[in-house]
Formats: sequence, C-alpha cells, structure tokens
Amino acid sequence: MKRAVLVAAAGAVLGFLAESVHRRAGVWVLTGGGSLPLWIGPVYFAGLLGAVLALARFERRRPGALGRPNLVFEAALLVALFLAPPLLHQHELRLAGLALAVLVARLGLARAPGDVTVALLVAAADLGIEGALVAADLFRYRNASLGPFPLWLAPLWAAMAPSLRRIFAALQR
Repeated sequence: MKRAVLVAAAGAVLGFLAESVHRRAGVWVLTGGGSLPLWIGPVYFAGLLGAVLALARFERRRPGALGRPNLVFEAALLVALFLAPPLLHQHELRLAGLALAVLVARLGLARAPGDVTVALLVAAADLGIEGALVAADLFRYRNASLGPFPLWLAPLWAAMAPSLRRIFAALQR
C-alpha cells in the first residue's frame, strides 16, 4: 500500500504539472477564471491511487501477462500522448484519429492479455471523473463537440492505458 501511495503522489505532481501545460495551451478553461486550481492534485492522487490498487489486483489474476515491459518506451509514449492535446486540441478529429491510431496499433501489435479491458476501464473512469468535474462547473473544454467532452478524450485515455498499466506494474515490483 505504501508503494501505491508513493506512485499516486508522484503521479499527482506530474499530473498537476501536465495540466498546467494543458491549461496554458487552452485545452480547457476554468469556468470562473483564476489560476491553476489546487483541486487538480488531489483529484489526480485519488484517481491514480484507485488505478494503481485496481491494476495491482487485476495483475494478480494474470501473473506474467505483461512480461518485461520496455519502460523507456512506455514512458515516452505516455508523455507523447499526454502532450498531444496542447498541440492538437483545436483539431478534434485529427487528435481523435491520432489517439485511435495509437490505440489500434498498440492493441494490434503489442497487446498483452487484459489490455483491452484495461483500456476500456481507464477511458470509462476518466469520463466519469471528468464528467463529474464538468458537471460541478469547475472547468470546461474549449473545443468539445461531444457534449462536455472533446472527441479525442476517451480514445486518448484508452491509448494511454496500456502504458499506465505497464508502468504501474513495474513500480509495484
């Protein structure tokens, strides 16, 4: 549990920093204006802690399913996907297409047992969390043609999920 808390705390700091880049690039805006809100850190912490614990339980049912991941590749892919919205958020279809292409390539070329399930669960969890935050009127996406969400949001989180899974699993060893 201690390691899971440390992973979630480190991820919350990185998430806060990444969201500052997203906000400065105009990916999302605060409904009431102001500076980067402090609630981002605890939301990331809670979400990541839940993900780390859930994935640890998930992996116990599939020992050895992931093999030995290339953590440099996984981290680079995760960073590239997380930085795609600041560059492409004004082009929803392009960003959605990129996220879907990465997801399809990943699942087609390097899928481990359980990756599809994890991708679907991570995308659904993100939509639930972000949906609650948008419904609470804390922020909104600047370019969102799918109600409160941009077209690329669910495919992006689904594409990041296999890398998150491998990184979390490696950090739990």
